[in-house]
Parts: sequence; structure tokens; C-alpha cells
Amino acid sequence: MRHPLTDETSFLVHGRWMLGAESADCDAALIRGRTIAEVGSYEVLRARNPDLAVIGGPNTGVLPGFVNAHHHASGISLILQGIADDMLEPWLLATLAAAPQSDFYATQLSAAAMMKSGVTSVVDMCRAGADTAGLRRRVEEKAAAYRQVGLRAAIVPGAREKNMLVHADGEEDDFARSLPAHLRALAQRIIATPAIGPDDYVTTIAELAQAYDDDPLIDIWFGPPGPQWVEEATFGKLARMSAERNIRVQTHALESFFEKLAGPRVKGVTAIETLDALGLLAPRLSIAHGVWLTDDDIAGMVESGAHLVHNPSSNLRLKCGIAPIARAWSAGMRPALGMDGNAMAEDEDFFAEMRLALRLGHSPHLGEPSLTAAMVFEMATRNGASLLGRELDLGRLAPGARADLVLVGLERITAPWISSAASPLEVIVQRAQPRDVESVIIEGQVVVNEGRVLTIDEARVAGELAESLASWAPSASERAALSELGKHLMDWYARWPTPPLRPHTQFNSSA
Repeated sequence: MRHPLTDETSFLVHGRWMLGAESADCDAALIRGRTIAEVGSYEVLRARNPDLAVIGGPNTGVLPGFVNAHHHASGISLILQGIADDMLEPWLLATLAAAPQSDFYATQLSAAAMMKSGVTSVVDMCRAGADTAGLRRRVEEKAAAYRQVGLRAAIVPGAREKNMLVHADGEEDDFARSLPAHLRALAQRIIATPAIGPDDYVTTIAELAQAYDDDPLIDIWFGPPGPQWVEEATFGKLARMSAERNIRVQTHALESFFEKLAGPRVKGVTAIETLDALGLLAPRLSIAHGVWLTDDDIAGMVESGAHLVHNPSSNLRLKCGIAPIARAWSAGMRPALGMDGNAMAEDEDFFAEMRLALRLGHSPHLGEPSLTAAMVFEMATRNGASLLGRELDLGRLAPGARADLVLVGLERITAPWISSAASPLEVIVQRAQPRDVESVIIEGQVVVNEGRVLTIDEARVAGELAESLASWAPSASERAALSELGKHLMDWYARWPTPPLRPHTQFNSSA
């Protein structure tokens, strides 16, 4: 299913408010093919183009498309699969018992939900698999899914080389030996899980990146899962290939408290300092989470031009903490925003993610940095575009930019009365919801209209996923064993000494 607009189609977009435009006086944009040809007065543009179709109107807000800068397109949520939120480390163990979903349909289901929330670009991290054939198959299925839905996507496969049990190198065997006999074999099996070899991984990603180089919607990046899960030699190889081929890199870093402890415990430096030493800290790199960044880490990232992605819902759901986004901003960083496949209400609501980031970015102390609605809107648009390397043609309403736009109905969010003093940006960030989205346009194509995705049949996709799992049943014994193993893992971490901590912001006090 495709909307009748084509690459050759021209049309006008009209809005009472045009957020992300260089001039506050404009209320319309002329779209030609895949790009914004002109932004200005609706009256003038309409007079010049009387025969063109018009999308929007005087009771519509027009925004640049949102960039979901870190995500995992998970299809059927883990909550619906009976896997509850927990601290990151035991939660990761629990996900080993997740249902086997189709990459194609799971990606389409997640993509459709994101688009209805105004997301027009996503960075989707996924697993690379155990061999090159599996890696290529996953990328091809996800690329086909995104292309059919019409969502712009950077597909970022990651290969984990080290164990996912304990973050500290060399302690996995000691941990396994500390376990009861009935859990030891399970732990050893998890430690020994096969992964694609580093040379095959780096070469294959480079080949795929080149193969999709001319695709208007799809990019392929390196996605090393995190410093604690990838060998330094592999980081070095992909850093060199990234620089040589200009391939972007995204990784997780300093998400949990135990990741923070692991860096100094193992190497005597933080994870950010490790990435810097390996040649990765550069504008091509983006780091998801960064909850436990030090002031020196922030300074190093600002100096290098590396990007940070804030994932407020996920950080809270997995008990990781609150990232120091306001402090990072005040230091010169411009973080982006991502849902991480763990939106607060399991609904891929990017408006809610913006509001959560805003609330968590407030300090209770006078003189400390705080986020504003304008900062959060920039995180969702321009900063995300910069992370993609697309700051010139995404995240703004300007001539020459790609025609990625979101049209939001203003009737509900301005009811029952609105003052002339109200800030349009403040009203959108504070009050808009996915139900207010009238249309979403990506590459000049209308892909969502009146809350309905036009490019795929969502109900059919959901039905395909449900049918594929109809005969699958979770193993109660496997889940029980993983849960018990998770408890032993947290007991192991509890024995790690905790150094004195100096929070970026004091949110409350016990005395």
C-alpha cells in the first residue's frame, strides 16, 4: 500500500505553527519530491501554486520529524512475554528466554508505532548473530521492513564477544565456580555462546554499509554492544574501518552502576576513557545511556564531538538511574533522545519520552542547570539529525531539507482556550500526544494519515506475529533457572566495593 504522492509530486503543507523553521513568520512549506523547496507565507505560496494539494491547515502545527536516536525494534513487548523489568544485568539474563520473533514483522510493528508518534528516523540496534549469513539475513529483513513501512532507519547490528554474566574481565570463571552445581552448566553455556568472529563482523558491516550507501531510507552502522562485551582489538579494527569508510558507530556505555564500577576495577579508567584510547571517541560515535558519566567523561565527549543519547524511560525501568543531561548540555554537549524499545507505557510514545526527559532534567537546587522544553525539542529533532550526520537536511524546516514532517492537530491541545502569550513550542512539548498526529511525511511521502499507517496493514502484521508464536510456549524451567542465576549474579556484584559517590544533582536527602 502506497500513498498516491510520488517522488515527482509537489504539494503545500500549511500550519498555524511551524516549529523548527528559521523564521517565526512562516506558516507554509512547498514540498517538491523528497525535499522542502520553500518555506514562507501560505498566502504567497498558495497564490503562486493554486493547483497544488494542501495538507494541514490553520489549526495544525507543523514540526520536523522526530529522531529516535537509540532503539531496539522489539515487536511484541517483553512485558507481554512475561519478562518483567528488573536491574539491567538480571533483566538481560531473563531476555534469553524471549520468544523467537520474525525480524521482518517485529520491525514493521515497532516502526508503525513509532511513526504514529511522529518519529521519522530511528537508530535500531540489533544482534548480529553467530555468522555472516545470519548477519546479512537480519539486516536484509530489517531493511526490507523499514523500506516497506517508509521509516528512515540506521540499522546497527552488534556482536557480543565477551560473556554477559559479569562485566569484569577474568571473573566469569570465578563466578561460575561460585554457583550451585545445577546452575554451573547454564552459566558456562551462556559464557560460551558463539558469536560472529571480529574480522567477519567488521568486514561484513563495511560491505553492507557500502551496499546500502545509495538507499534513501537505510544506513548500516557498526553496533558494538558495549566496552564490557567487546574485545579491545575488535574496537580498534572497527574504529579504523569507521574512519576509513566514514561508517558511524553506536554503542551502549555506562548504563548501569555496575558498568561504572567495572571500568576502574578492571582497567583503572572509565568506559569513555577506554573508548577514547581505542580511537573511537569522534563525531561518528554515539553512546546510548551514559547514566554514570563523570564530569571528565562529559568534557572528553564534548571535545571529541561524540554524541550522547538520553533514554529516560529505559533508564528508570531498568533501575539504572538518571543521566546527567542538563549538566552535559551546560558543558557544551547536545544530547539526542531515544526510547530504547522501553517506552514508559510500552506505547512508543515519543511525546511522552520528551516530557519525561524534561521532568527528569529539572534540578531542585537554585543555580544548577535544568532542561527547558526548547532544549528537549532540539534533542528530539536537530540533535538527533546531527547524530545521524544529517544536520543539514533533517531536523529542521528549511529549503533543501528532506521532506520529513509531522502535522499535529491543535484542537485538543489548545482547548478550551489558549492565551496569545502561550509558546507554541511549549504547548506542543507539554501537551501533544500521538492521538493528535494528523499526518506524518517521510521523504515527501505521506505515511501516516489520521492515525493510520498507509504503507502496511498493521492488523495483518500483528496477526502474522501472533500466529507465528501460537504454537510456541515458554519453558518454565528455563525461566526459573535464569531467574535464580540472576539472583546469584546480583549477590556477586553486591560484594564489589563501592567507592564514595558524588552525584551530579542531589534530588533529596535522608537527613
